[in-house]
Amino acid sequence: TVAGLAVLDATVLVATGPKLPVDVLGAPPDNVIVRPWVAQAAVLPHLELVVSHAGSGTMLGALAEGLPQLLLPRGVDQFVNADAVLAAGAGERLLPEELTASAVAASARRLLAEPTFRASARRVADEIAAMPGPDEIADHLPDILAQLTA
Repeated sequence: TVAGLAVLDATVLVATGPKLPVDVLGAPPDNVIVRPWVAQAAVLPHLELVVSHAGSGTMLGALAEGLPQLLLPRGVDQFVNADAVLAAGAGERLLPEELTASAVAASARRLLAEPTFRASARRVADEIAAMPGPDEIADHLPDILAQLTA
């Protein structure tokens, strides 16, 4: 994946996660920054594209920011999450058997160049922003509970 992103005319931030040592990726190209962890909420507003395994937190965080996504699902809920982003027109998916450096580069270029992906992601972000907040939902919980137990 990093090799595919390294060919982009962009600065690339890679978060490896807690289980993958940073040095396992080798020396990154000049345009790639590798960290074991990043504060997602602090980073997302500064990005143009999110590439992830389509975990719920990253996928929803990127949608809330209106960011197009390249999704590389591997298991659990990731395939369903990727399908939802695809259905919204907010990204592309590469399945494990499709995952090559050239496929990542081609998808990332397309997602950055074609405005329809960002426009679709922005529409989803607007829907998320219009949703009621926790305080508003909390006010309705007694009524919801009463309906469920009736």
